Amino acid sequence: MLLSFGVTYLDVVRQNSSGAIEAFDWHFPVYRGTKSPYGRGRTGTAKRVLEVAVYRTRGRKLPDSQERIRPDNGYWALKSWLVRQQNAVIVALGPLSVLATITFLRGELLAKIGRITRIGGGMTHGNHTKAAEFGAFADPQALQTLIAQLVQVRMIDQDACPQITTSETDVTTYAGIQGHRTALLDNLLGGYLEIALGKDKQSRVLDDPVAAAALLWPGFLVLKRPSWWSSNRTENCEEGQPWLLK
Repeated sequence: MLLSFGVTYLDVVRQNSSGAIEAFDWHFPVYRGTKSPYGRGRTGTAKRVLEVAVYRTRGRKLPDSQERIRPDNGYWALKSWLVRQQNAVIVALGPLSVLATITFLRGELLAKIGRITRIGGGMTHGNHTKAAEFGAFADPQALQTLIAQLVQVRMIDQDACPQITTSETDVTTYAGIQGHRTALLDNLLGGYLEIALGKDKQSRVLDDPVAAAALLWPGFLVLKRPSWWSSNRTENCEEGQPWLLK
């Protein structure tokens, strides 16, 4: 696992990940990734988004664990992993900043990537602009760079995500299962749901798990090839919006 800044700063991501490693007994390596966008001029945008992010819970929290993240730089860990791959499959749940760096420092390794699966912008709506999803919006040049290098990027349309939601029923299901890990999941999921409840909604969209499901079950969604992906707003296209070939 390679960490990246998301809706909070990288240092907080590292702290949360260390707590998750302890709480859920993870045994796969986790590396420190990038703390800022690959593209120039977007740091302010990412910083603004991160500063308004609020983490919620219903009491229980991830343990305050000692640093459990590998000391290796994320770029070097990714490079070493790609060298050993032939058809690498990557799920990206955040900005593609480190992957974009590969294009300039070790461009030949891009041929090792079979595909990248991620949440993308929407044909009708996004989650940070009218069309853009946060991971692309915070670093659009990274995604554009990979697409320009003909890396296969499967973007799960933001319009597909609202069809799969979580509600208080799911939280209640976890609460009825014995065990300290399920109690923690119950509280974390409840905190995630609280964001929607605060907006007078009864359920919340599960964006990232939809991308993971699309990878694990290839027939889960029907994918179409877009004619282009816009990293900038134009007269006919919102920033981050995919357009399908007719």
